[in-house]
Amino acid sequence: MYMDLLFPLLGFHKSERLTIPCSHLSPLLTQSYQVENLGELEELKTTYFKIAEALAPYVDVLLCETLSSRLEGRAAAAAASASGKPFWVSWTLRDDSSCALRSGEPLSEAVADVADVPGLESMLVNCCAPSAVSAGIEQLSKCAPPGVAIGGYANGFQVTTSQWLSGEAAVEAAGESGDFRDGIITEEAYCRHARRWVSLGATIVGGCCGIGPSHIRKISESLA
Repeated sequence: MYMDLLFPLLGFHKSERLTIPCSHLSPLLTQSYQVENLGELEELKTTYFKIAEALAPYVDVLLCETLSSRLEGRAAAAAASASGKPFWVSWTLRDDSSCALRSGEPLSEAVADVADVPGLESMLVNCCAPSAVSAGIEQLSKCAPPGVAIGGYANGFQVTTSQWLSGEAAVEAAGESGDFRDGIITEEAYCRHARRWVSLGATIVGGCCGIGPSHIRKISESLA
């Protein structure tokens, strides 16, 4: 219903297929990174499906992203699959090399939760420090199902999310001090990380919070 109201306001007819390749299913009704009091699996699946059902007629792919726990991953993947659209799943990790979700659960177990869900096309990690994305992509290269693409897109902030949440993260998780300008990673430094992700097997790379068009342009030029 909401999409039927929104798209005429944007100048699109209901029957017109938009050239929007991807739309996201993000954490529900809470701040990102919330891992407590998420609700029950069936409750989450129902809410995610309402969102997926509304988006499906207008997109090519559903992206279940910034998932902080195995529970969120299972619910979002099930809902995306039920919509009939191909989907990608992307988890957010702690800002270190542990390959642990924000919940503390292993990325490998989260991968196993959704590996056999019909419609799964890609597995990624996002919304964490570039070095954490590197560790996550390396892990995905070992445990993602055959035929499923892997990749990642990191935050660009000098202060990591873990530092912001608890003050316990190591500064080096984000990068060397010379890699940043006004608290945001430089295009050159971010491109170095992206090239490493590709060397680890990533076929999908991009940017999350703090990353702008100039960063993506630099990556595109570097990989051309």
